Amino acid sequence: MQLGGLPGATRHEGSGGSFGFPVVGGHTSRLRIKVVLFLVFDLCAVRLENNIVVFYFGTSDSRYVFMTDLLFTLTKRVAGKTLIPGAVETALELAPRVMALAEDVINRFETQEPLGKSAACRPGCAYCCHYQVVMTPPEIFLVGTYVKNRFTAGKRQELFERIDRYASLREGKSLTETAGVLHETPCFFLENYTCVIYEVRPLVCRAWHAIDSTDCRIHLESATSRPEVEGYNHRHYVYKTVAAGMEAAIKEMGFQIGAFAIAGAMREYFRHHEPEKAWMRGDPVFSANLKE
Repeated sequence: MQLGGLPGATRHEGSGGSFGFPVVGGHTSRLRIKVVLFLVFDLCAVRLENNIVVFYFGTSDSRYVFMTDLLFTLTKRVAGKTLIPGAVETALELAPRVMALAEDVINRFETQEPLGKSAACRPGCAYCCHYQVVMTPPEIFLVGTYVKNRFTAGKRQELFERIDRYASLREGKSLTETAGVLHETPCFFLENYTCVIYEVRPLVCRAWHAIDSTDCRIHLESATSRPEVEGYNHRHYVYKTVAAGMEAAIKEMGFQIGAFAIAGAMREYFRHHEPEKAWMRGDPVFSANLKE
């Protein structure tokens, strides 16, 4: 079934797992789209010219047959070349590079294949900001450094108080159990319906979107633990693929990797004297793994 008459659109389920939103149900018409990539990273010297990433939509099991061994491999290569053992600053460079890669692929895709309908996400729309967010260590370092550099001491103290309140209502609970407190626990980075870390927001936040915000509102009002909304396949799969490539590289290099719930991750980051340096030594810096 093609949802809403939009090529490549299907329903996605919000999840608090390691990453992303698997396709559930739906079956779009078979469509092959070629995206030409030209990607240059100064540090990594990664250059692809006339290489093709082929996206297949609407296969028999509603997944891409070939999304991107190439994109996965490229991301893994970028991560491997970015992280330099002993060079703590490279831990801060990884997440921005991976995010830029994903956004470049998506922008090129949507330039060649304009969306049938724009995503409904707008400033002031924050329904999804009540749901669980998980982060990898490079994303935690990016957000934590942003807070340290951009927030005043007073703003940081207010943030820590919001984190403590959020954690007191959510920690130790599964996604199903936290559904009952969704209205009481918007993301602690949300102020006046605006994300105060938007430019460094985690990958999972970048992937989540909806074609109609009415679905988002209904799910939040009904305290749905795993909301299903109509969105675009390629955005979810690009972000999932680059996340997987980054995680694979980090694991091979022997650094801690995992999906860490945002509240626990932020608390542990700010309690640690030198979290990036410890992580680069191979120490397990974070322990607040998601329960469900």
